[in-house]
Amino acid sequence: MIDLDVMLDSLPVGKRGPKASRIRESLTQPLSPDECWPWLGRVGINGYGIAVYPGERSRGTSAHRLIWSLLHGEVPERMQIDHSCHNSSVCDEGPACMHRRCVNPAHLRPLTPRENTLRSNGPSAINASKSHCSRGHEFTPDNTYTDPKGHRACRTCQRAHWRRYAQEKRTS
Repeated sequence: MIDLDVMLDSLPVGKRGPKASRIRESLTQPLSPDECWPWLGRVGINGYGIAVYPGERSRGTSAHRLIWSLLHGEVPERMQIDHSCHNSSVCDEGPACMHRRCVNPAHLRPLTPRENTLRSNGPSAINASKSHCSRGHEFTPDNTYTDPKGHRACRTCQRAHWRRYAQEKRTS
């Protein structure tokens, strides 16, 4: 485990001090290590905390990304920082999700965008979890076509569609 006190003591103070103090406040709340630690600073319309790297002038980044990167270094390429505390079966998702504000380092982990999306209950996750197409055909490796964008389709339904299309072309 990373020593939070060492990390907090290394944050710059002075002209950009309020940002560093906001980080300190959010990470030293009197909460248990298992609880979510809500970001105490600004929150964007998407529900995520907004933070500025200490000593920098910028529009900011997600507070949970900033905390993770201060403790572990840069976020690995092609990775997103996920809130392991998020439970999509309990949470409504969206901007009201309390987990989006969480900056507890024990709750943050890097995931691929695909893994992060599949942990949600959004349309992509719902469709990815389907085992059959809308007409009841099973998605098997032989019966599933995946296009270059990653969208999958039922080969049985595609063949039926193209047969109907060819038939209509011949009769018109």
